[in-house]
Amino acid sequence: MFLIIDNLKVHKSKLVSQWADEHKDRIELFFLPPYSPELNPDEYVNRALKTDIRSRAPAAVEGLKKRTMKVMTKMARSTRRILKIFEIEPVRYAAAVC
Repeated sequence: MFLIIDNLKVHKSKLVSQWADEHKDRIELFFLPPYSPELNPDEYVNRALKTDIRSRAPAAVEGLKKRTMKVMTKMARSTRRILKIFEIEPVRYAAAVC
């Protein structure tokens, strides 16, 4: 399995590095360059969530939680919507078949 991750400090911690080393036969970590959110597919998911939330701003925290769960559940069930993210030029690399 290939895991593409950003340079968040915890992703490079001793504990994570040790775990990745112990499982290198099953997983390989690929770090994005620093300050490159446009290369991170997660950022496009976050953008879609924020856009939806802003357009239907819930009044209270509980409403925000509910709305977030609804949007994320809907997105998880929409293969087309997720595949569309990987059609965006900066993240096409992540959809390449090795």
